[in-house]
Amino acid sequence: MKKIKLLTIPLLLSVFAFSQDYYPLVQESNEWNVLRVILEGGNVWDTTYYTQTYKISGDTLISEQAYKKVFKSEEEIPVNWEYEGAIREAEQKVWYFPYYGNGETKIYDFTASNKKKWEPSFLINAKLI
Repeated sequence: MKKIKLLTIPLLLSVFAFSQDYYPLVQESNEWNVLRVILEGGNVWDTTYYTQTYKISGDTLISEQAYKKVFKSEEEIPVNWEYEGAIREAEQKVWYFPYYGNGETKIYDFTASNKKKWEPSFLINAKLI
């Protein structure tokens, strides 16, 4: 019985000591895809699917704050890019400043714990048809 207890203690300590490495989200040349689904008229057969590609490229200053530029393309093979907004990261939190907006919004908080509730207070380009 004593051997089981001795083996259990290091095992439990290793579980609680585990943490993941943090890799910054906002980095030059990052790209990601977003699948857009448009269901028109409630009929599943009238559903439209398309992919938007986003990338981070270049720097900008907004109110003396440094940001990375975010561009979007809706082409199957992205060639033409439109400026979509600016994004920055500090202290494991990410803020987004849309080109059509009037301020930044926190979109990610990697410091939040499971016990801490955080809900984003925005929707980007969301439209219910």
